[in-house]
Amino acid sequence: HDVIIHTTTELISIRKSLKSFENELYDYNFRRCNNCYLVNLKHVNKIKKDSVVVGFDELLFSRNKKKQFIDDISKYVGENL
Repeated sequence: HDVIIHTTTELISIRKSLKSFENELYDYNFRRCNNCYLVNLKHVNKIKKDSVVVGFDELLFSRNKKKQFIDDISKYVGENL
């Protein structure tokens, strides 16, 4: 499987599992909002009822990941005010 990394300037495709990225980037405030996306909490623009807005992209929450993601973004914002 390929993972496509969206940076502020480019897209990079890497053959690696998303789970391995999740483990490596956890300490850098990357969290899953669903099974397909790993989000850098620093770049979250808005939280909606069923989605998170990152840049110009709106990513849907999965039912399993929503509560933990909301908890993590709340903690992140509280620590970085």
